[in-house]
Parts: sequence; C-alpha cells; structure tokens
Amino acid sequence: MAVRDDWQRYQFLAGKRGGWAADVLSCVRVLERETQSTEFTLQDFYRRFQAELASRHTDNRNVQAKIRQQIQVLAKGHVLLFVDNRGRYRVIA
Repeated sequence: MAVRDDWQRYQFLAGKRGGWAADVLSCVRVLERETQSTEFTLQDFYRRFQAELASRHTDNRNVQAKIRQQIQVLAKGHVLLFVDNRGRYRVIA
C-alpha cells in the first residue's frame, strides 16, 4: 500500500521531458540528507546543485530559471511548501 501511495503521490512527474523535475527532486532529497533539515533556500540549492544540473542538462543555458520552475512544479505537486518570500522551501512529502 505504501508503494502505491508513493507512486500516486509522484505521478505528476510522469512524462516530464528531460527529467528535470525528477532530477531536482533527487537533489532536494540529497540536500535534505546532507543538511538533516527539511528546509532550504533557493540560494542553498543553487550553490550545491547548479553546476551538477548544468552538466546533466547541457542544452539548457538558463539553469537557475529552470531550477526555480521545477521547484514550483514540486510545490504544486505538494512535495514542497513555499515558506517565505526569501526563497525558502520546506519538504512536505
């Protein structure tokens, strides 16, 4: 049952071209483990993962904008919660 629930929770990621949303979610999970915190800022995320994501997605020249977009996708999918206007997010799922 838990596997089915998890699968349904992340169904919104299915069919996303290029795997950006899945890559960003994976990075969120890494950041969560490394910092032992469910909260992070966009600046934290950029510092830690911008170069890595740029190397994975060499066709994208505006990596920060794509990261922001995919974090919004994760927020709309109820994986992240926008905490404040300083770019702070919390992992909720």
